[in-house]
This record gives sequence, C-alpha cells and structure tokens, in this order.
Amino acid sequence: MALIICIILYTLAFAAQLQYLRTPSAKLRHTSLIFTLVAALLQMWQLHIWIDTTAGQNLDVFNLINFITWLWVILTLMSCLRTRMENSLLIVIPINLISIALLKFYGGQTVIPLVDSPTELWHIVFALLAYATFGVASLQACVVALQLQCLSKNPGQQWLDAMPPLEAMQQLMFRTLLLGFSVFTVAVGLGFIFVEQGGQLYLSKSGLSIFAWGIYLALIIAHYKFGLKLRLGVLWTILAWVGLSLAYFGTRIL
Repeated sequence: MALIICIILYTLAFAAQLQYLRTPSAKLRHTSLIFTLVAALLQMWQLHIWIDTTAGQNLDVFNLINFITWLWVILTLMSCLRTRMENSLLIVIPINLISIALLKFYGGQTVIPLVDSPTELWHIVFALLAYATFGVASLQACVVALQLQCLSKNPGQQWLDAMPPLEAMQQLMFRTLLLGFSVFTVAVGLGFIFVEQGGQLYLSKSGLSIFAWGIYLALIIAHYKFGLKLRLGVLWTILAWVGLSLAYFGTRIL
C-alpha cells in the first residue's frame, strides 16, 4: 500500500512540476516539492523493507539502483533549498519510477549479513552516497550543457528563465562534486580496512576506486587551481560518472 501511494505521489509531483514549467507559480512549486518529499519518505520505508531482511542486507543490483535513484531525489530536494533546481525533478522522478518498476519485476536476492561487519556496512553506505552525489553533479552538468547550447543558439527559450543563472549552476555543480569527492574519500579509506579479506573482487574494485578518485581529484584541482573551461569541466564531469558507473556495475555483473 505504501508503495502504491508513493508512486501516485511521485506522479502527481511530476505533473505539478510540469505545469510549473509552463506556468510558474509558488503554489505549484510548493505542491511539487511537498508531494516529492512525502513520496521519498514512503520510498525510504519501502527500501528498508526490501534491503533489511532477517538473514541480512539484500544488496541485489536493482535494490542498489533504487537506493541510488532515491538518493538522487533527496539530493535534488536539498539543492532546491539554495537554488531553483526543482525542474530537475522532471528528470529524476521518471528515472526513480523506472528503477522501482525494474526492482519489482526483476529484483532478486543477494543477501549479505553486514551487522557483524560495521566497517563494510559504512563503506557501502558512503560509496553509494558518493556515487549518487556524483550522479546529481552529472545531472547538473547536463543542465549546464543545455544552457550553454541554448544561450549560443536560441537565448529566448522559456525554460531558461525557469533555471538558475549559468554561473550559479556552475558553482552548484562543483560544490556537489566537492561533496561527492569528500564522501568518496571516506568510502575509499574504509575500503582499505577490509580489502585484504575481500579477495580478488574487492582488490579489483579498490583499484578502480583509486583510479576514479584520482580523476575527480584532478577535475577539482583543474577547476579551482587552473580555471578549467566550463565546457570541458561539464564533459569531464559526465564522462567521469559514466566511467565510474561502468566500473562499478561491470564488476557487480561479472
């Protein structure tokens, strides 16, 4: 029942946000954000049921994907506190609903008891949080790319007026990257504590994690130290997240 209400609220939030994009008003904005927040709280409860089982934590790939898309919703709502990022919900909500559908139809059981291994549990939590934060930064990079494209070809498009200024979007993108990098650093550090017990799979993931950590570090230094060009920063942000996705889910599948 909670899941059905959650889906209905997400759908209503999407409809309200779509109407807000056409005819902006404070009432529609608040309606969309409130519906999204309540739906996210219901989804959090449902995720608890799906993941926390009596035998341990069900870390099936579709559970993890749904947890990540839920984090996208939460992080997008948090970003709305400082900038007008609510139109990003038009992208985040459908992706989240698709992940719920995939979980319901294709979700399996990959139970790992983590209660007796708190270090591994926190490593997974921080890793997923970092991945979700980088994903939000990539979404923001896509918005910046669209803004740059529209400003150069058709600056009068209506949707541009509903988005934050380009400079504010750039600052938000790199602040999000900094947050993700900080969380990722903690996740990598925790990973080294138990990597020797994890066998070859954890060892290969550690190598990929260090490589991804270095890429994001270089991106942040290039921006703040050397004034990386915005278009190159946007491309780098998106490609780094795509590479991290392929590395992580590639090892999960293989």
